[in-house]
Amino acid sequence: MDAWNQTNYELSLTSRCWAYTPYDGGWESCAVLREDDALRGLCAEELALAAVPIWARDILERQLTYLPGCPHATFPLPFLDVFNAIGARACLPFVHSCYTIPADRKEQAVLYINALVDWLAKRPSQHPSIQLQEILGAPSETTSLLVKRLVHRLKWWCKSMTWDNDARDQFYQGESLGDIQCQGDHYGNPQFHDPYWTELQAPAAQELEAQLSATCPEWPWLRDCIHSTWLCGPKAFRYVERIVWYIAHLDQAQELAAGHRAGTLAVPSFLDCSDTCPDMAEIRAWFADALAACRLFRTDRLASSPRQADLLARLGDHGPVKAWLVGLFARKLALMPYARAG
Repeated sequence: MDAWNQTNYELSLTSRCWAYTPYDGGWESCAVLREDDALRGLCAEELALAAVPIWARDILERQLTYLPGCPHATFPLPFLDVFNAIGARACLPFVHSCYTIPADRKEQAVLYINALVDWLAKRPSQHPSIQLQEILGAPSETTSLLVKRLVHRLKWWCKSMTWDNDARDQFYQGESLGDIQCQGDHYGNPQFHDPYWTELQAPAAQELEAQLSATCPEWPWLRDCIHSTWLCGPKAFRYVERIVWYIAHLDQAQELAAGHRAGTLAVPSFLDCSDTCPDMAEIRAWFADALAACRLFRTDRLASSPRQADLLARLGDHGPVKAWLVGLFARKLALMPYARAG
């Protein structure tokens, strides 16, 4: 009897790791998934195992499932972590996934926050390369409200995003920005839940948004922009730079909104953040080598580049459980947006 069916697939661990891929919708909503011979083979490999050990289940459910789709400001760290974890047969204690960033990333965000606060106070920026007066001009009631809302959101990301040595206890501890217990799903670290929505419920944020809803016609689309300033994104600071530009040019709101949606709006660099933007071609090249290394591991062949050799070495010795996990990793890498050109 053919074991490839909806029931067996949905009962399998193989079905659980497809966030940020077309397969995330599941069996019924994705015809391509049902016709995927590679996925079918991986499901069969899992069924053939006597049991899936706890270490492999943890790697799948915490690290593979929550590989960042953006693919993260610290790229390739979250993906190297998977190679290392499979090689060691042990899930990392802390998973570098969505909503996680190191201290230096937060410290750079604090520079921009302080520059915005300086602008609100009508004083020169303490950072010589970040002068917002020329961009934003003199504060008005509307631009001040927008910048205050942006500052609140950015402070919240600094406070709520976590790292190995940051349990939401390092930044803006004296400010009431939202409940740091948060709610909803976690992203590989069960002790820390999704901080996206919590800040939106903070009284200060709600008061600013109520004022903007009443006074700023451009608020609906700027609200979505400000809400989506995840500092863990690889282009987060460039995105903040664009929002500041939008605030400075509210008289061109319709044109700005159209350019934002189309991705065609030309915005100058004035926050000294261009070096934080990743090289997309290099990211795709890394994905290609990572995918090749996974396939080489499963076929016991030699690497054809130093990076492939390094990734293969991280995977260590062979075994059926490792082969299945590496196969899942490879299939997910191939399906993720940044693995593909364009």
